[in-house]
Amino acid sequence: MIVTGIGQCSWDYLAVVDSFPQVDTKEEVHQWDEQGGGPVATALVTLSRLGIKCRFHGVTGDDREGKEITCKL
Repeated sequence: MIVTGIGQCSWDYLAVVDSFPQVDTKEEVHQWDEQGGGPVATALVTLSRLGIKCRFHGVTGDDREGKEITCKL
């Protein structure tokens, strides 16, 4: 069986902070990460890690984030 996913590619920005900032305040970022994501892509990664063959079809932009997604494939 091969699972084929069709969906959106996205680039996620993840920040670790002590608490969610209140309105008009700032929080110090303790850790920053960027990674590919999106609902379909995330589900396919999960299935792949469970040993199921997967493939993905989606569209990326020609901006920096789109190039990062394409390079990670």
